[in-house]
Amino acid sequence: NAFLEELKMISVYSERQLEKVFETFKKMDRSNTGQLSKEDFLAHREKILKTKRIPLGKPEKVVLPMEDRLWLLFDPTNKGYVTFRHFVEVTSALSLQGPRDIKIKHAYKMMDFDGDGRISEADIREYLTRITKLSQTKENLAAYEKARKQAQEMDNHDNNPEEESKKSKKHKR
Repeated sequence: NAFLEELKMISVYSERQLEKVFETFKKMDRSNTGQLSKEDFLAHREKILKTKRIPLGKPEKVVLPMEDRLWLLFDPTNKGYVTFRHFVEVTSALSLQGPRDIKIKHAYKMMDFDGDGRISEADIREYLTRITKLSQTKENLAAYEKARKQAQEMDNHDNNPEEESKKSKKHKR
């Protein structure tokens, strides 16, 4: 089958794995059109992201901070749906065996919020806000400041090998 051979060429999946991916795709395609809508995708986000290990609550109520950006990878032209071929291509790239350069390209695209082809300070701020959901409460700001100081101390420690050597000698005695 030429289509199967094409899928094997654009992905890291074996024929058996492609069959499993197709079964998942069919289950997700609630309207049986051979395409996934954004609604289909979001309704099955837990299966797509394999987050079953993390207690997230009911999947339909879970809002992942980057799900709209993840959808962008599946629907880069904003057609409102993804075909099986493109689904295979993206899930393969995001899999553990997927090529590192493609993963980097996708991560870059997800972080370029304004779509200008560059990751600006505003893009980084938006990303950090989404993934940390850091609100401006006293507790959160205090926790942030404590974490920042700890990270700075670790950086200073990593850049001072003599201090590490002294500590190491003390522990050996």
